[in-house]
Amino acid sequence: MSDQVRQTARGKSGRKQFAALLLTLFLVSWLTESRAQLPNTSLDSLFPPGGQAGTTLEVEIGGGNLTGVTGLRCSHAGVLFERSAASTDSGAEGDEKKSDNLFRVTIAPDVPPGLYDVRAIGDNGMSSAHLFAVGRRTERLETEPNDTPHGEGSGSVELSEVEGITFSGRIGSKGDLDHHAFRARAGQRVIVECWVERLGSALVPVLEVYSSDGRRLARNWSHRSTDPLIDFTVPEDGLYYAKIFDLTFSGGAGHVYRLEVDTGPRVLFTLPAALVEGETTRVQVFGWNLGGSRAVAQRVTATGSAGGVAEASSSAAAQTVNPNIDAVPNQSLDRVEVELVAPAPQPPQAIPVYRAPSTVGLDGFAYDHPRSNMPVFVGVVEDTVQLERGDNNTPATAQALEYPGEVNGQLVAGDEQDWYSFEARRGEVLWFEGFGERIGSPVDLDVSVLNARGERELLRLVDDPRNPGGTRFPASHLDPSGRFVVPKDGRYLLMVRSLVGGLGDDPSRVYRLSIHREEPDFDLVTVSRHGAPAGINVERGGREIVDVLVFRRRGQSTPIQIVATKLPPGIECEPVWLGPGVDSAPLVFTGINSAESIEGTIEVIGSAPLNHPDLNQVDLNQVDVSKGGTSNSFLYTGHDGDYESASVGLVTRRAVGGAIVRGGTPNGLARITAEVPIAIRGSAPVIVHARATDTRFSQGSVITIAVDIQRRYPHEAEVKLTSDRLPSMVPTEKAYIEKGRSSGFVCFYLPPQLPIGYYSIVVKAETEVATQAGDDPKSKAVSVYSNPVSFEVYPPPFVVVIDPNAPRKIHRGETLDVRYTGVRQNGFIGKIHTEMVAPAGVFGIRGRGVTFVGQSESGSIRIVANDDAPLGQIPFLQFEGLGTVEDKAIFRSSAFVYLEIIEKEEPKESDKEAK
Repeated sequence: MSDQVRQTARGKSGRKQFAALLLTLFLVSWLTESRAQLPNTSLDSLFPPGGQAGTTLEVEIGGGNLTGVTGLRCSHAGVLFERSAASTDSGAEGDEKKSDNLFRVTIAPDVPPGLYDVRAIGDNGMSSAHLFAVGRRTERLETEPNDTPHGEGSGSVELSEVEGITFSGRIGSKGDLDHHAFRARAGQRVIVECWVERLGSALVPVLEVYSSDGRRLARNWSHRSTDPLIDFTVPEDGLYYAKIFDLTFSGGAGHVYRLEVDTGPRVLFTLPAALVEGETTRVQVFGWNLGGSRAVAQRVTATGSAGGVAEASSSAAAQTVNPNIDAVPNQSLDRVEVELVAPAPQPPQAIPVYRAPSTVGLDGFAYDHPRSNMPVFVGVVEDTVQLERGDNNTPATAQALEYPGEVNGQLVAGDEQDWYSFEARRGEVLWFEGFGERIGSPVDLDVSVLNARGERELLRLVDDPRNPGGTRFPASHLDPSGRFVVPKDGRYLLMVRSLVGGLGDDPSRVYRLSIHREEPDFDLVTVSRHGAPAGINVERGGREIVDVLVFRRRGQSTPIQIVATKLPPGIECEPVWLGPGVDSAPLVFTGINSAESIEGTIEVIGSAPLNHPDLNQVDLNQVDVSKGGTSNSFLYTGHDGDYESASVGLVTRRAVGGAIVRGGTPNGLARITAEVPIAIRGSAPVIVHARATDTRFSQGSVITIAVDIQRRYPHEAEVKLTSDRLPSMVPTEKAYIEKGRSSGFVCFYLPPQLPIGYYSIVVKAETEVATQAGDDPKSKAVSVYSNPVSFEVYPPPFVVVIDPNAPRKIHRGETLDVRYTGVRQNGFIGKIHTEMVAPAGVFGIRGRGVTFVGQSESGSIRIVANDDAPLGQIPFLQFEGLGTVEDKAIFRSSAFVYLEIIEKEEPKESDKEAK
């Protein structure tokens, strides 16, 4: 093995911080944008944040613009929220005022443990989503005062009588300290885990465990991201205290937590971490207190490896506790074997576990171990899954792999290397992808492809830098991937290791490594256009935009058509395109004026051909998109408007929902939601209609979009037109509709380098609107969006190129020449006639067109400015070339001419004297 492979350690964390710093520059535009809609309702907290299955409790909600909330909607039908009687009671005079935001929650006994989405519904529509936990353990609500271990509210729980207890609490003010007492017997293994970030709480928790005499036994503040966990074996019978506080000693209504003190089964991970759909697999389940007895549960100590897992021992020795060292969990785990039949990949609403943005595209199911308090995520794949053999730690003992499929293994030792081999043929294109951080493993995977002897590195997998959601939906991660073109027939090696974790042993360092041929695929997620927590709420006669983010995989590069299906009555949505290289497209929902107030859910489907060059619009009626997958054939609309058949694959995928939990940096947070809900509310004060002059444009041309503004109340204000989420190569332009007018246009240049394909853009209009009728109506600034404008970009027969040294100003009464070139391409030899045009017409200047014949390409147009020409920049002035075939204008290409008309130059005094 080369020194480079042996010694290189990438500075990944530094690069990730630098990328986050760059993304911060875009944050202000997200947070400060005015909206035309009613106040956005955000559900920021639920207290208590969960409950036990089969019980009833009362919760209080907190957030923004909650006035008029009439109910709460949960993603599981067995969790029912009703307005609490305490919310409506006015109380006797002098009584303490009751909260207006209290709800009674009834949790059915058969609700599986897990995390479920809850949204507030009211006058302002549907709120952002917040998580509510359902567990099996006895629940207890924090009671103040509990700032000290012996406070009246600290109480105590006898763990010999119950398998565990869940405390719901809140760090309600700055400097608040919470203590929760429990009694335990010597030898009991107690897991103390604090759920905070996974619930969307603002708390940054520090967790400590003390003995009754005040000795600190353990401390932790980071196990699952910022959520801490302490695993300790009770040294002697007695009273113990769990202490929790905020790392920065802040506090508030949103600083809620669930503290689980547990002696029952708790699962940390499974091996394999992914199962083959429909197959029965013996799975090794790792965690604490598994099975309830040492007869079926083995203690795993990190002293070696065999069969891909650490050696098993029946020892139940207590973990050494050092009060001066932070508690380090996972060094000693129980293991049991179970048989599981992997179901088909479940939709998000059937997986009640926390899903970070980086897990978009990971198919799987929720495994609920008997008597455990929370499920864990287990992956599901269609191909084979091999388990690491365990003796593959050198190139000479490399384990043979077959593909397509994946291998699952452990890096128990801190410096462990796992080696694999595979046979490949010259010219094959393979994609490798590692899974570590995304499956909750404490690893930073480093994967290399080497020659048969392991002496020369041929490919090092790199972190995927793409993050189409930016700071709103940060999906970046440290898992590597890479593309490998096999140079010749033969045997190759793979080396897998972790770059973090220290030299200590840890059986929880699990990984998945996927090997597939270059078969294009993609994943989709929908995210609110708001930069803060928000629901999808459509106003009658108005529009709401949701961004569809695409994560392209295995070389996928063709356009992707996005369609919203199962729309509630009163909501319309036109299909849009994600063009080649485009990772975000605006999906626009329109509410009809007569729509009734309604809440519902939708599905968003993406469809892409497998590198078919002539696709126009997929007829989804001909495609089964019920599950997603690949079809062998489909129908598409040809350029003549007739349906044509294509015997190529069509990949279809269903988008998952994405929620912003907290906006902004450095504490922004987002996650995957159980569903994509939508609601109708209010009425829009203004609506924007857009239409393009054509549906097909060549590379190196200008697309002109006409815009109409309709206002609910008359209000003569200027309108600024632009667009966002344009393809990266398309320059942003702006235009204005003058005060008193209701129509205009905006143009965008499609550069010659823009990949051919299908695109959608949305016009953004910034103006002021009246908020009420009357002689003196109030007004407010708004930003609204048009319907999507979709078009095709095709290869050009020629491109018009303006001389970069052309003059940019012309005086009234002046004449000048602007040189340009008609660059012929793709074998075009016909005539090119070029004229000076503008969408609203050319006024104040004139120029005679020029015709190129045969192979001629360069020329100039002489421009004359009238003495009374209007001063200023001529909006979207262009040289438009018309390519003719048999004297018929067939092709168009355009380029902007930036020309400003200025005052006629007055003669200088020296010139007057000379005369």
